[in-house]
Amino acid sequence: MPDWLYNDAMYRFDTPERSYWEATSEDPNLDATRLEGEEQCEVAVIGGGYTGLSAAYHLCRDSQVDVRVLEAGHFGWGASGRNGGFCSMGGTSLGTAGLISKYGLKDTRHYYQSQADAVELVRDIIIDEDIDAQCQGDGELEIACSSRSCAKLKEDAETQFRVLGLDTRVITPEELRERYLDMPTQHGAIMVRPTFGLHPLRYLRGLAVAAERHGAKLHERSEVIEWRKEGDGHVLITKEGRLRARKVVHATNGFTPEHINKTFQARTLPLISAIVVTRPLTDDELGAHAW
Repeated sequence: MPDWLYNDAMYRFDTPERSYWEATSEDPNLDATRLEGEEQCEVAVIGGGYTGLSAAYHLCRDSQVDVRVLEAGHFGWGASGRNGGFCSMGGTSLGTAGLISKYGLKDTRHYYQSQADAVELVRDIIIDEDIDAQCQGDGELEIACSSRSCAKLKEDAETQFRVLGLDTRVITPEELRERYLDMPTQHGAIMVRPTFGLHPLRYLRGLAVAAERHGAKLHERSEVIEWRKEGDGHVLITKEGRLRARKVVHATNGFTPEHINKTFQARTLPLISAIVVTRPLTDDELGAHAW
């Protein structure tokens, strides 16, 4: 039996998950069938989220590799199809100065630049493949809710701008209130770029269509239940099929079961997050926050 960390209901891949994103995205009509019988390929990808589909997309588009993607549910069932829609750089509890102190300037610069490059890569894919991802916005506000956190954000912004050359700037409380958000608990903010918002499921489905168009073979409802190493290759076993591959890309993130490969045992800790959707805001409500 799978050794899931949470209740089994979280992993019922055949059960559709209702969401705002699902309700506002059309079925892409993929040629994605279950894996059945004996098949083979050069590279097998386990997981049909952003990482798995992007890997398949680039391998097929750039190198014409024979790729198959195995997805346990339908494409977009997992976290890639239901998240906050932020295409942005991540954060760290150490802060920028702390990263430089611990890891050095070269590695810290690489840490931030790789994230900025990733954001631009997503933007390029959306443009190149004409994906209707409903992109919007330009930049991410990190808001300080105390004077102490405001000082830390300002320090981060100065270091990112002057030392690392990033497009980060300080937003005063007055500018924040006038142009962005009027709330009594704010003490200022920083604006971080590159960042934009998108419809996560529309992007995911557009990426799947693009990967398929460039030659990737997609299989949904094809959960990998066993992974064997045979000779110089791999055998991935689903309920109804077996896939032989020379290489395997494992891209299941928080839905990674430890039992299919000992490499993953006690190496990951999936976390649960929740997102809420409100009714549409009225003009008065939007106006109160300078939106």
